[in-house]
Amino acid sequence: MSLAEDIALAEQCAQRAQASARDAAAAAAALGEALSRARQLTASLQEQALRGGVDPPQRQQQQQHASERDHAQPPVPEPVRERRAEAVQFEAKCRELRSQCTSAQAARDALSSGNISVLLSGIEAHVDDAHAQAASFAAVATLAAASPDAEAQLVSSGALQLATAALQHHMADTSVVEAVCRCVTALTAATQHKSGSGSVALLPLLVKSLGAHTGTPAVQESCLRALKSVASSAEHKARIAECGGVDAVVASLRSHPQDARVQESGAAALRNLAALAENQVRAARLGGVEAIVAAVCTHGDSPAVLEAACGCLRNLTANVANQALAAQAGAIPAVVAALRAHVQHAGVVQHACGCLWALAVAPANKATCASAGGVEAVVEGLKQHPTVPGVQQQGVGCLWSVAMDAGAQARAGAAGAIEVVIAALAAFPQNAAVQEAGCGALANICWSKPALQARARAAGALRLCEAAARAFPDHKGVAKYSRLAVGKLTPDGKSGSS
Repeated sequence: MSLAEDIALAEQCAQRAQASARDAAAAAAALGEALSRARQLTASLQEQALRGGVDPPQRQQQQQHASERDHAQPPVPEPVRERRAEAVQFEAKCRELRSQCTSAQAARDALSSGNISVLLSGIEAHVDDAHAQAASFAAVATLAAASPDAEAQLVSSGALQLATAALQHHMADTSVVEAVCRCVTALTAATQHKSGSGSVALLPLLVKSLGAHTGTPAVQESCLRALKSVASSAEHKARIAECGGVDAVVASLRSHPQDARVQESGAAALRNLAALAENQVRAARLGGVEAIVAAVCTHGDSPAVLEAACGCLRNLTANVANQALAAQAGAIPAVVAALRAHVQHAGVVQHACGCLWALAVAPANKATCASAGGVEAVVEGLKQHPTVPGVQQQGVGCLWSVAMDAGAQARAGAAGAIEVVIAALAAFPQNAAVQEAGCGALANICWSKPALQARARAAGALRLCEAAARAFPDHKGVAKYSRLAVGKLTPDGKSGSS
């Protein structure tokens, strides 16, 4: 190849190289423009994501996946759809029935119209549907609470057995458990329904429900109320304890110390369970005594909590060891404070006096009770409720126990205890418990105080103690303490009885 040809070829290559360079520059510019648009789009999508909460491409991807799942899932069979539709209609009927049957007359109308049979049949037919079960048992609870006749028919028609089935199927559903437990409480209001065969199978399920929903106060309250209602007979109390009921109740009290409804219902349930000696010991071992004392201290403004808690403490301290345990936890000043604060409330007065009576069985607690102002508080409670037998029995009994302490005798005399005890003896001549406690209280208050003995005689105490002996000749307690009181009140120790 000649030189001229070589030069021509070189020029051609240079031209091609220049063209390639221009193409590369154009491509680079186009790429830069594309990248700029991509950045703008990314910024826009990020801004949308901040406003909408989900990145748009991500949302589109989710929608696409949901659509794919919808296409992948088989259609709901027609019978299932029909069954659910029937359940929805049943729920609506239950809500309507519940709204209508808030009075005794409306409940009786429901009985006569056959609505109860329809209701119970629907519960059985829709046992697998949680919504239907919750609505239907709420209606049953309303009916049973409105009329004793409705309660009786519901129980005789198997409502408690249906409640058992509902808990077995829907233990994890808070709405069902709450409705069923409220229903059980209403269905076992009558004494004859508390210990029947229909309630026996419910006991372990109620305990299990309480343990399954520890974090839901409303369910805790409803379970505790149901347990309180069915813990009537000794057999039921023992069975509940065997199922872990005492443990579950104490755990609930300790888990919800600020919730007044849980504290009230828990104390009431434990009060019933603590009527058994073995449950008193178990509750104390679990911290139940301290939990109840804490309830009295924390909820001093709630008469309902105080009444239940003092009644519970009364049963728990039937155990001697628990008397010391409660005193160490501050029970005596707490109960005296509750008595003073709610002296107009007969329930609080009755159970607070009963609690102090039980605590004062321990010799060391008698002086503590007196120094805390217990004698004066009890006397005031007796004055406020002269016609309430429970108040008079528990209050006079408390004075009887506390007045074994010499310091308490002087305080009782100064507070007017002699006069309120004599008034109780006169008001309830046929009440053996009041007569026994009254005679014992007079004997202790006047034990070694001639001035108090003379005051009691002047107020008619001797005559009333002799009348008590005549009214209850076969009652060992009345016979013993009326004789003791007459001996203390008779001048020179000579009995005035005929």
